[in-house]
Amino acid sequence: MTQRTDHLTGVLAALVLGTAGAVAAALGGATSWAVPAAGAGIGAVTFAAHAATTRRHDADRRTRTNGHREDAGSRAPAPDGAPPEDAVPWLERAGSAAGTLDRHAHAATGTALAAPLTAAAGTTRAAVEQLRARAAALRVIDTAVDDGILADLEQQRGRLAQEADTAAPGALRDAKRASVRALEERIAALERLTRLRGLLTATLEATTLSLEAAADRGTVLLSLQTAQDAGGAPVDLTALTDELEAVQAGLDRLDDLSRTMRDGGAP
Repeated sequence: MTQRTDHLTGVLAALVLGTAGAVAAALGGATSWAVPAAGAGIGAVTFAAHAATTRRHDADRRTRTNGHREDAGSRAPAPDGAPPEDAVPWLERAGSAAGTLDRHAHAATGTALAAPLTAAAGTTRAAVEQLRARAAALRVIDTAVDDGILADLEQQRGRLAQEADTAAPGALRDAKRASVRALEERIAALERLTRLRGLLTATLEATTLSLEAAADRGTVLLSLQTAQDAGGAPVDLTALTDELEAVQAGLDRLDDLSRTMRDGGAP
């Protein structure tokens, strides 16, 4: 039922925007043959964008549903060379956004949008590769930290602390207290890694969403170009540039967090 509703919504959106584009072209002084062409072009691109967005959202809903069925504390480390399971859907969405901009760049061949969309597609492809590389940091953390390890260390710390409190003053008590301090330092380090993983994951998600927003901006620009070719008005690239800058900011943040992990600092 939801899929049918989404399909009808896409058709209606295509009809409305296509009609609006045709009217805009007519008001802009377009020739009679260009008016229906502009409307049809906008309608087709709008429907394609709606269909792609719907498929992406459906995949995201399935991912969230599957994730809710799993125990949050039972995440197993990913195999060597593979990103963690919770990062995979985001990396796939990032790759899909880059692919969308690639297709828009090819569709814009011969227009004023060809160069900026080609540059945007190249930027997003490079961003996806960087996201995949940064996802490796999540795998490293998962190998070092899990709920079981922290629980065991806490249990050991509690036992040694109790033994130190009940031991007679002297070398044995001092050794027990030194062990407690060592465990507390290790627990604190692992907790910092856990917080760092959360920040890495959130930044990966935010950067992916910026990539998708850039792809959506490309869709809008291509739609407008179809109409404005008839009217001759220039296309504003500001929104696309802003989204690409947000992508770069996310990548810079991931670099900073990765350096933090490598240097052993706090997130």
